[in-house]
Amino acid sequence: MSAVHAQTITTVPASPEQTGIAAVPVDGIWMLVALMLALAFMGVWLIRRDTAPRALKTVLGLMVAAGLVTVGGYNPSVSAQQLLSLLSFTQSGGETLNVPILRTPSTGLPVDFTPVQFTNTTQTKLKISSITPPASAAVCFPAGVPASLPSTPLPSGATPCTGNLELAHGTSCVVNVASMCAQLASTISVSPSQATFNVHGTTTLTVTTNANSPQAALHPALLVPSGSHISVLSSTCGPSLAPGASCSLTLTASAAEGPTTLTVAGSNSNAAQVVLTAQALPTISVSPSALTFMQTQTGSVTVTVDSAATVSAENVVPVIPLGSQLAVQSSTCGASVAPGASCVITFTNPSIEGPTNVQMAGSNTNSVTLAVTTQAIPPTVINVSPSSLNFVMNQSASVTVTVDPAAPMSAQNIAAIVPLGSNISVQSMTCGASLAPGASCSITFTSSVMEGPTSVNVAGSNTSVASVAVTVTPDMPTLTSTTRAMCNSTDAGARFIKLTGTQLATASSVMLGAVPSPSITIVSDTEILAALPSGWSGGAQAITVTTNAGTSAPLTKTFDAPAVAQFCAGDTTPESFGVFNIFGTSQTNSVTGLCLLCGVVNPNNPISHNITTDYSQFAITVGLLGVSVQQALIGPAPVPASPNVRRAGVIVSDDTSDGLTAQDAVLIDLSLYDGSDLAASPTASQLTLLSMPELTSGQTQKMLVFDVPANVAFDRILVTLTSINVGGIQGLRVYGAVIEQGVN
Repeated sequence: MSAVHAQTITTVPASPEQTGIAAVPVDGIWMLVALMLALAFMGVWLIRRDTAPRALKTVLGLMVAAGLVTVGGYNPSVSAQQLLSLLSFTQSGGETLNVPILRTPSTGLPVDFTPVQFTNTTQTKLKISSITPPASAAVCFPAGVPASLPSTPLPSGATPCTGNLELAHGTSCVVNVASMCAQLASTISVSPSQATFNVHGTTTLTVTTNANSPQAALHPALLVPSGSHISVLSSTCGPSLAPGASCSLTLTASAAEGPTTLTVAGSNSNAAQVVLTAQALPTISVSPSALTFMQTQTGSVTVTVDSAATVSAENVVPVIPLGSQLAVQSSTCGASVAPGASCVITFTNPSIEGPTNVQMAGSNTNSVTLAVTTQAIPPTVINVSPSSLNFVMNQSASVTVTVDPAAPMSAQNIAAIVPLGSNISVQSMTCGASLAPGASCSITFTSSVMEGPTSVNVAGSNTSVASVAVTVTPDMPTLTSTTRAMCNSTDAGARFIKLTGTQLATASSVMLGAVPSPSITIVSDTEILAALPSGWSGGAQAITVTTNAGTSAPLTKTFDAPAVAQFCAGDTTPESFGVFNIFGTSQTNSVTGLCLLCGVVNPNNPISHNITTDYSQFAITVGLLGVSVQQALIGPAPVPASPNVRRAGVIVSDDTSDGLTAQDAVLIDLSLYDGSDLAASPTASQLTLLSMPELTSGQTQKMLVFDVPANVAFDRILVTLTSINVGGIQGLRVYGAVIEQGVN
């Protein structure tokens, strides 16, 4: 056992002074017994010595007194085993002694306190003037107040030490340490003794001071073990809790834990234990974290319970603030949502609103703030392609109207809005009353008047406005084709080409590459004649025509270059008149069959290119059988194949004053060769006899020509006259070979 000296008992002399035999200071019952035996021995000795009766009476009186003290005055029931602390007052003038606190066990919570006996060993009667209790309950209960306070009884017959108690010499009293300590302590209880609550939730403990407690519980508080997530959220306990009174401790937890044993204790009370369990909340998340949708439309969020949750989320609902027009259209959350599962909540709103904070929570979950915004329904976006439109007056052109695929609804009643004063009109449209998102339609415009660019709006009753810039241009001329170089019988020296196209009636000029045509002749709205300039060299030419509406796009053609010697030839139609180049720079001739006088006279004259006077003449005797005379006029280089048909032939005449007739001409055979290979051999019906208006009067030369098939190359023209045909021709003359100036 250990002793703590923090409390005292004080004595002062009793008044008045008591007289008599001084008390024998004793420290225990055995000394009293020894004293009594000594007195008894003295009495026997006096009797045997026949001592005076008075002395004998005195000794006998002392024996009786000792016996009484031994038997009664000493409290024989108080043994040394019960009073482990025996203290004495030794100062007759009074003194203050410490009252030892003797606990059993000496450490931990005590179950017993040893009473302390104080004995007056002075010769003076003493009075207890005061007993000072311990300064605090901690003196008695350094390890804490037990739930059941020790109540060690005093030994039987012991006199309690109290204030003003007088102690004669040799008498004693006992301090009830257990009672003294109990007066300083308080007993509390906590209800409930165990509880389970949610993380971030609360639980309330009621702390009550026992009604029989001698003291109020001082500073009752929760003692939280280190590492615990449990804490006191609020307390009504204050610094003192009277006997029979109660207070509350409201607890919360920041994380799951438990069961955790916690203690509620005051500075002078027992420690009441409570077992708490903080269970994890089912945590919910909301996706998306912010919701936006159009008025009268709907928007949905997905609520998901954390898969790590140990319990289902209960009664998950949105809490919409007062005054909001938001409403829940539907929910799949139901009464509970299992860990890891999800549900969907769909909102609607007839009004424009937000962002409005809606709290999403279950009855046992965390709360998530969802910002909900309801926007005005935007116009359905339409796009027009192209954004600018050009067409020729009296023509038409179209735009395509497309509804944005992301549009919230179909476009209604799409139309073109033509500004006042414009001559543009809608020729046709396919948009209809409604056009779905992603769909397209067309609007076709026309106008008979040049204007623009004019901004024409395209819109529906619920759409954005798209604009198209419409420009109506005058009828621009176009060129589609051209002829070869041409000539005519009235002005054989003039050279021109015939152009065909559209909108040519107001043509004012024609450009042949970089060189203007000297003059143009408007034949019709689709045809003009353009004179070739002096020194025209042919080749590739980009031809354009300009009218009062503008200049056409170029028409590029490649013309055969004219030769030094060229002549105009044709028959009765203007289109037949063409320009022919003299062809041939060498010749060969031959005779087949037996005829000594047959042959070609002056064979080189046709390659002199003087068609007015120089010619070769075929000599052949009439009546011969199987005889023919031939002359081949050969060019300096092969004539390449052309995709277009052109004419080739020879300039011929005879000895008559009128020259050859058409009937005579068909008796002549013409053929084309490419080296030794036959390239073309026209029939008699394919031969045409052309006049040559550039010749002077009295000259009878004519051109005998045929159409060279497309894609035929050649380098010579072979003229053949057979004896069987000689009778119709009187002295065939050949002035030269010709090939028409063509165009590709």
